[in-house]
Formats: sequence, structure tokens, C-alpha cells
Amino acid sequence: MSADVQSPALGDLVRALTALDYSADLVLAALGREGHAEALSGNPGAAVWHLTRRRDTGAVDPRSATLTAVFFLREPVEFGAVAGVLGDDLADDLVAAGILAADQTDTDALVRSTIDIRPVTHDRHGDGRPVLIASDPDASAATTTRRSDHVPGVGQAPLTLLNQVPASPTESLLDLGTGSGVLALLLPAARTVATDVNTRALDYARASERSVTGTDATPVDFREGSWFEPVTDETFTRIVSN
Repeated sequence: MSADVQSPALGDLVRALTALDYSADLVLAALGREGHAEALSGNPGAAVWHLTRRRDTGAVDPRSATLTAVFFLREPVEFGAVAGVLGDDLADDLVAAGILAADQTDTDALVRSTIDIRPVTHDRHGDGRPVLIASDPDASAATTTRRSDHVPGVGQAPLTLLNQVPASPTESLLDLGTGSGVLALLLPAARTVATDVNTRALDYARASERSVTGTDATPVDFREGSWFEPVTDETFTRIVSN
């Protein structure tokens, strides 16, 4: 079952995780440096071992352990533990939207996230607060067939591009092919327009924007269409494209 990314539950989840301080610092503290390195190197089994050991020894609190296991490692977790952190209503809504799905490898009441939500910060851009980027799981790790409208998450390519973009804010920013929205949401501008031909990508990006709602960040104008078609006759002081 694919996640219904048009469901309001996705944006509600991003907002809830923001309120719970789900961040790179929380994940690092939960996994420890060794466990975090294992996760980033594509060894989730070792990362889970470190997380479990740290939770059992009291080095990490249960809430942080649950958030890290479900949304960073995408490991199966008891539904009751997820509901205990997010609240019963939101947890039920996430199951109804297919964002949390029953884990088919176990007969217990375990659920697994069908999406990725990664906290992202960048030294050159933003104000240090994490932006939570929602996307489809890495295709190489997905347990289901990749969709034709698959939306990749935060890989090395956008992070490398962020290192090349000037650190100074700009008057108007255009992000062509925004995907999950990481560039549009991190780069400061007085006005930002982000385009993509993939409706599912824009749904993810709009949900991710809930992690900066309520701050002084200017709302992003997300538009569906191919390349420059949605911005005909408009000009921008900075254009980026991954």
C-alpha cells in the first residue's frame, strides 16, 4: 500500500514531529556516533543494535528512541509506542492514510513507516532550525515496487548543491524541479517559487513546509508544471535546480 501523501495526516505528522523536536541532534543522541555512522553507511541492522542498547541502558529516552526507529530507520515498532508519542488520533490517521502500515514480517501489532522524514540543517543556509523533508523511501531500500512518480529524499546531490549556492539571501528564488522541496525550504529569499511536474513531489514539499510554518520564513509558492512553464514572463534574482 502506498502512502496517501495528499492526506492532511502527512502535514499533521510533520507539524507534530517539529513540536517534538525531531532533529538531527535528537537522532544523533539516540543512535550515538557509532550507530549514526552505521545508519548513514547503509547498515540499519547495526544502527538498530546501537539504538536498542542505548535505550535499554537509559542512554536515550523512550520517546527519542521511538521517533528515531520509526521515522529515521523505518524499523517496525509497536503501534502503541507510536501512539504514545504522537497521540492516538494522529496515529490512527496515519494508519488510515497508509503512512504507517502493518509490518508483514511479524504477527504482533507492529507498524512501519512507508515514508522517509529527514531533519535537515545546513551551516550556510537557514537559521539553524531543522527542516523536516518528507519523501518516498530510498528506492534501494524499499520493500515494494518503485512508483513511476517516486519522490527521492535528501541525498548527496542537493546537499552538495547547497554548498555551492551563495549564503546571502536573495530577493526572488526559483527552484526548478523542486522534488521534496529541500532547496526551496532551506534557501533564504524574500520570495520563493518552486516548480515540479510531479504532483506527488509537490504534495510532499507542501507537507514538509509545515516544519517551518509559524516561523519568520516566507511561504513557498509551489506550482505544478514542466520547467519554466509555470513562471512564464516572471524574472528571478536566483535560480537553482538539482
